[in-house]
Amino acid sequence: TVRHVYISNYYFDLARGREHYQTNDYKKASKNRWLIERRHADKVRNHSLRRSRYRGLERTSIHSLLSTIACNVKRMSKLITQKRQREKSALLQES
Repeated sequence: TVRHVYISNYYFDLARGREHYQTNDYKKASKNRWLIERRHADKVRNHSLRRSRYRGLERTSIHSLLSTIACNVKRMSKLITQKRQREKSALLQES
C-alpha cells in the first residue's frame, strides 16, 4: 500500500507561529491582552464596530475614532463617579 502525506502550503507558517507562541516576548506581550480585548469587545457590542455603517477607509476610521472617544468618556465618567463616592464615604466615616 502506498501512503500519501499532504502538507499544506501554510504548514511552515503555522509551525513558525507555534514556535513564536513559546517565546518569552510573546508571553510578555499577551499578559495584558485581556484588558484590550475587553475594551474592543465593548466597542464591537455597543458601538457597531462589527460592521461599519460607512463606506471607505477614511469614514470608517472616523467612526472607529468616535466610538473610541465615546468609550473613553464613559470610562472617565465612571472613574469620576467612583472617586466622588469614595470621597463622600470618607467624609461620612470621619463624622
